[in-house]
Amino acid sequence: MPAQLRIFPNGGQTTCVWIQSDVVRVGASSDCDIEIQGLDSHLATVVFREGRYLLVNRSQQPLLLDGQEIAPGGEAIWPDQAVLKATKEIDIALVCHADPTPVADEPWRSLPSYYEPDRQREAAKQRRKEQICYAVSLVALLLTAMLWKMPKQPSNQVQLSQMLQTYADSPAGARQQCSSALRWIRKAYHRQQNGELQRARNCYLQARELLVSIPAQSNQLRNLMLDFVNSEVARI
Repeated sequence: MPAQLRIFPNGGQTTCVWIQSDVVRVGASSDCDIEIQGLDSHLATVVFREGRYLLVNRSQQPLLLDGQEIAPGGEAIWPDQAVLKATKEIDIALVCHADPTPVADEPWRSLPSYYEPDRQREAAKQRRKEQICYAVSLVALLLTAMLWKMPKQPSNQVQLSQMLQTYADSPAGARQQCSSALRWIRKAYHRQQNGELQRARNCYLQARELLVSIPAQSNQLRNLMLDFVNSEVARI
């Protein structure tokens, strides 16, 4: 059984690739024997010579093999289980078996064509960004509910409570629009507190303009906020 290269992407699935020839090129280029997106076009060449594996650095930057730095164009013995730091996100380990000699007819376990570490990282970043935006917007909504002290109008408190209950079920795009409208509602509230009723009304109108751009049938939060804004505009 020949040796394997095991690719460990940060946050991705480990992939094993059999070594089937004495010279194996690794990189992002389609000309390489093992193609991994996110690497240099030709990162390195793995050479089987005299019963052991050598790593030749074909990139323009030094590579780290188990902590040993290999200069561009340099080479080093690649011991069994040693790990190559291909990038900050991708590690590659050499795993040898009883006989590490490459065998051409071994079943080839290649990387899937859709394997794109960069895209996976971007998707994870986008999910984190949406979670942060959600949390910030929810905190803003909670603060508004706490600040809104109008004991003579309990309907305000009821509507704000309903907003909180439906916020988590809203689509991400609608939450962003509602959050923008919420900023105008907070401005309007402070204008009202200062007796600037006309300026408060203008802020409510800005909020209403944002809310009406959200399809009514797709978002209950939008409808609740719009009802609230309309009632305040009519009252002022």
